Amino acid sequence: MTVLSEKDHTEVTLVDPSVAKRWDAQAAGAAEKEYPVIDLVRLERWFFKGETGRVLDYGIGAGVNTIHLARRGYVVDALDASAEMVKVAQNRVDGYPEISDRITINHISPNAQSLPYDDESFDYIVCVNVISLLGSRERVLLLMSEFKRILKPGGRIIVDVNAQGADFSRNSKKVAEDTYLYKGVSGTEEGILTYCPDSAEKFAEIVGSYFDVDDVGFTSFKYLHSAITEYIVCAHKP
Repeated sequence: MTVLSEKDHTEVTLVDPSVAKRWDAQAAGAAEKEYPVIDLVRLERWFFKGETGRVLDYGIGAGVNTIHLARRGYVVDALDASAEMVKVAQNRVDGYPEISDRITINHISPNAQSLPYDDESFDYIVCVNVISLLGSRERVLLLMSEFKRILKPGGRIIVDVNAQGADFSRNSKKVAEDTYLYKGVSGTEEGILTYCPDSAEKFAEIVGSYFDVDDVGFTSFKYLHSAITEYIVCAHKP
């Protein structure tokens, strides 16, 4: 079972500060994003089964997934490490007064070692297009342990990660097992560390250390300059 020791927990933070800095710089462009992640749209209906409750949307970016979840009837707590992205998301949410009272957006400090929520606070957790940006297996384990802490027994989680060969590892320098120095599609940007496991089974093992795994799948595409394969795990807290 791949869990962190007490010593590990005291040395690891939830966020890579360089990632927060990178997305602060890209926030203006993210404001143009209009549509939620299609896999979330499908899995919310299939896996959450339309049974609304309180959901954590972790790593919200421009806030489009958050708005989708609120429109579906959930009470949404939204969290991101980029202060500029939080502003973008809040501005977007303010444009939907019919659902804005069901959404609370907060910023998580890059130095945080725990999530700012009480134990067993959430019915659901959504964490999509985030895990690879943690930059290390240790951060992934810490986040999973925090997700387990704040999720209610029986609560459900949807989480994904970029596979190797996708944008975050393709044409990037491998610096450790499943860890890459990503410098953007052009290869000229300031680098960030990305975590990309080499198999769906490896990612499922990590999630399964904290939750009971219900399903493991993937989504994939390749066109123009982009290639993405993501492993997706649906799980619940026993």
